[in-house]
Amino acid sequence: MRSRSACIIASLLLAPLLCNAQHANVWYFGEQAGIGFPNGIPVSLTNGALISYEASASICDENGELLFYTNGGPLSSPGWEVGAVYDRQHNIMPNGLLTSGGGCNSSAQGALIVQDPGNPDQYYLFTTDCTENALAGGLRYCKVDMTLNSGLGDVISIGTPVLANVQESMTGIRHANGMDVWVITHGVSNSELHAVLVTSSGIGTPVTTTLGPNTGLY
Repeated sequence: MRSRSACIIASLLLAPLLCNAQHANVWYFGEQAGIGFPNGIPVSLTNGALISYEASASICDENGELLFYTNGGPLSSPGWEVGAVYDRQHNIMPNGLLTSGGGCNSSAQGALIVQDPGNPDQYYLFTTDCTENALAGGLRYCKVDMTLNSGLGDVISIGTPVLANVQESMTGIRHANGMDVWVITHGVSNSELHAVLVTSSGIGTPVTTTLGPNTGLY
């Protein structure tokens, strides 16, 4: 397993590049750790329920108020065995246990939240599996509907497969049209990158590009 501190720092540095500032106003990660940015000033948060070896993702509304957060999935190791989606009150959402979701909180970039371009009240939670599980889960997604459970959210689908044979790395990039999002992950063949476009019509067919070898493992 990689250094937790290194992975947390990398995640924190990348988060602002992928999200509107308000949507990234609250971060939860690691062992019940968190950072908030009220008035743009970072403050420590100690009220999180999440425990993660590596993977984490949080999302806020357009006013910077927390909606939900996650560690992407369980790791079969004492202390890390709970994988879940947590609401803004730090409770596991209905249907929010990710035991069968195919993700893992020891995946280096194992959780990514993307707002549905066709429905602002729904969110895709993309996950990748970890090397400890032989990457068996691949790239998958869950769907969260924030209109349910009195506005606290409900997980309405879990672990829908998108693509097999991917490594732990994953990121999201806004499409040039300003609405859709490319979700990009690395294939187990270290010369392949897979890109999936998220649109108002749903999840597109993966596009594979061969770019040459990479020098890392993930």
